[in-house]
Amino acid sequence: MTEETQVEQPLVSVVIPVFNGELTIARAIDSVFTQTHPNVECIVVDDESQDSTAEILRSYGDRIQAVFNEKNRGTAGAYNIGTSKATGEFVILMASDCCMTDPYHITKALVHMSDPTLAAVSGQGIFDHLDKLDTIQRIFTTVNLLDVTDSEDEVFEVPFIETRCDLVRYKALEEIGFWFEGLYNSTEDQDISARIRQLGYRLIQDKRIRFALDFGQTEDNLYKVIKKQYKYANGQGYIFLKYGLGHHVMTGNQANRRSRIWHRFIQIVLGPTTIGLAALIPVWPLAGTLLALMLGARAAYYFLSSGRWLGGLDRVFCAVIGIVCDLTYSLSFLWSLVLWIARDPSVVRFGKPVAEQGRGA
Repeated sequence: MTEETQVEQPLVSVVIPVFNGELTIARAIDSVFTQTHPNVECIVVDDESQDSTAEILRSYGDRIQAVFNEKNRGTAGAYNIGTSKATGEFVILMASDCCMTDPYHITKALVHMSDPTLAAVSGQGIFDHLDKLDTIQRIFTTVNLLDVTDSEDEVFEVPFIETRCDLVRYKALEEIGFWFEGLYNSTEDQDISARIRQLGYRLIQDKRIRFALDFGQTEDNLYKVIKKQYKYANGQGYIFLKYGLGHHVMTGNQANRRSRIWHRFIQIVLGPTTIGLAALIPVWPLAGTLLALMLGARAAYYFLSSGRWLGGLDRVFCAVIGIVCDLTYSLSFLWSLVLWIARDPSVVRFGKPVAEQGRGA
């Protein structure tokens, strides 16, 4: 390829936020260097890691632009720092526990960007090492209904991207004012997606563009798995208040995304229903039977759905942890509604346009 041809290629900035990512960050960075697209820069933001992440980043020298936060700012904050240093027309928003296994990942995504109404392209994440997943990781996959296996080669319009290996038009990020840091490691992807779509842009998922998913150190024990449910729900409360339910409208037969919406809805309802039935038991004994049936049905759901990932007593264990995650998610979501409203009543919009809707928080 001639120098003149390379100049004509748009610059793509790969931005990777990382926190305690010593197990996965090297694979993520190395995958950037395998891309056939000739004009790429790699920016990695170390969000005050406590492990050997910083040493790994320094080992790359000037092959990457490494930024070391003196204070942890969460995913949104790290992305704000990383994109502020990006100079590309397009940005790959890449999680530190993902990697672009397809050397044509960027090239394939850029094909879609000839449409100026399109703001972002996400691919299809898969596990390329199923045999290496431990029990906790398999439980996390089940509880969150992760879409992580090969599927039909289809292209869908989607309500939000998940910032795992997504190509985004820098102009769109600039127009929305980048990330709202009030969302700390939770639903910041849905927030930027909703604001981008409010400006008239579209988002798509091309399942032909596959990349690998891994697990970092944020899902490596049960406490962290349950803690993530708390964080997810806290952010989801903000998304619900600000954008309502309409932002989930999508095209095509996106079975997993639709299943996840129902899954979260059931989780939200389970908490207050459990509390209500438990409170009624002293005056209405039938409430105890209904409560047992409800929780039993939910446990059975987790037991059956985990058969894809687990076996034996691990499936029973998953059913128990699933109930704990459900109740954690539900109560956190409801409590987050109170906190968000108390903190800033103006956040309650349910998608209603306001002045300067696309800007800032």
